[in-house]
Amino acid sequence: MNSLPGQSGLPLVGETLIFLHNNFRFLEERVKSFGPVFKTSLLGRPVAVLSGPDACNVFLDEATITRENSMPPHIGQLFGGTALPLLGWEAHRTRKHLVLQAFTAEALQSYLPTIEAVLGRTLASAPEVRVGVELKRAVVEIICTNMMGMAAGPDMDALIADYDQVLAAFSALPINLPGLPLNRALKARDRIFERHGRAIAEHQKNPSPDGLSRMLAATFEGQRLSPAEVRVELHHVVLAGNIVYCHLAGAVVELAKRPDLVERLKGESSPLLQQVVMEVKRHTPVVPMTFGIARQAFTYGGYTIPAGWMVMLSLATLNRDPSIYTEPDGFDPDRFSPGRAEHHRHPHAFVPQGHGPDTAYRCAGYDYSTRIVEIFLTLLLRDYTWELPAQDTGYDWSVMPPVVRDGVRIRLTRRG
Repeated sequence: MNSLPGQSGLPLVGETLIFLHNNFRFLEERVKSFGPVFKTSLLGRPVAVLSGPDACNVFLDEATITRENSMPPHIGQLFGGTALPLLGWEAHRTRKHLVLQAFTAEALQSYLPTIEAVLGRTLASAPEVRVGVELKRAVVEIICTNMMGMAAGPDMDALIADYDQVLAAFSALPINLPGLPLNRALKARDRIFERHGRAIAEHQKNPSPDGLSRMLAATFEGQRLSPAEVRVELHHVVLAGNIVYCHLAGAVVELAKRPDLVERLKGESSPLLQQVVMEVKRHTPVVPMTFGIARQAFTYGGYTIPAGWMVMLSLATLNRDPSIYTEPDGFDPDRFSPGRAEHHRHPHAFVPQGHGPDTAYRCAGYDYSTRIVEIFLTLLLRDYTWELPAQDTGYDWSVMPPVVRDGVRIRLTRRG
C-alpha cells in the first residue's frame, strides 16, 4: 500500500492551530487536496481522517475502531469523563439503552407543551428577537425543564453562563492554566456537576415525569445507571442540546432567502416541514467530526491506517458529499422528497448527528432536537410575518459550534 497523503505540520503541535481555527475548512480543503483519506497530526498524535459514506462502515466495525477514550483529553474533560461518546462498544450499548428512556415516543410527547410554551413566549417577547441570544436561552430552558424540571430564574441563568464557558473551550488551546478558556471551562463544569448532583438527589426522593427521573428509573438487562453516570449523561444532554439553537439560526437565515419556500410551508405541509428540518440539519455547520482509535491496522481508499492511530470521520464533508447530494452547498429541502430521496443513495448518506442505529453512536436526542426545530418553525410561520434586518449572517468559524456573527436578528409582526 502507498503511504498516506497529507502532512504533519509543525513539530509537537502538528496542524493543531490550523485545525482549531476552523475545523470545517480544514477538513474541506484537505479532502479536496488529498481525497477521502489523509493524515495529519493533532496535539502530538498521528491522525487519519476518513471521508465519504463508506467510512461510516469502518466506524461501525467494533473490531476495527474503538470510541473508548478516543477524543483529545481536554474534550473528554469537558464532557466530564466517560459520557456516551467516550465509551467502548459494550458499555456504550448498555448505557445508550438506558439514556434513550428519556427520549421514547411517550417521553417526547410529554415534552411538547413545554417546547411550545417557551418558544411561543420567546417569540412574543419583543418585536425583534435574536436567535443567538433569546432563542438560544429558550432552547436551554426547554432542555433543562424537560430533562430535570428546572424553572427559569437565577439558577438557570448561572447554569447557562457556565455552559457558555464550557462550549468556549472546545475550540480553544488545550492548556489548563489560570485565566485561560480551558481552566475557566473546567471550573464551570464542576459547578454544573454540583447543580446536577443536587437535582439527582432531589429526583431520587421525589420522582417526576421528566427526563432525569426516566433515566434514574431505567433498567436494561438488569442494569441501572448510577447517580454518577446519570450526572455525566445529563451534562452530555444539556451540552449537546446547546447546538439546537444553531439549527434555528440556520433555518431562519435560509428561509429568509426563499420566500417561495416560506409560502409553501404556510400551506401546513407536514412532509415539506420534515424535509426543511432535514435540510437544516444537513446544511447547518454544527459538529464537523467524530473520533475513534484504530484497534488494528486497516485499509481505506487504498491506504493503510496503522493500529493505535487516532481516526476521525469527517461529517463536515460527508453531509455535503457531491457523490450523494446534488449541488450540496445549496439549501434544497426537495432533495429529501419521495421523487428524489437523495438521502437514500447510500445507507449512510444522511448523518447530521451521527450514524448507525439508535443504539449505536447516533445522537440520543436526534428526534428531540427535530421536534424543537419543527415547533419553532410552525410557530414562526403560523403566527408571524417576519424579516431579517440588515446584518452579518456569516459564520464565526473559530468557535464550536460555529455561530452566526450578528446572532440572527428576526423582526417580527404578529398576525391578526
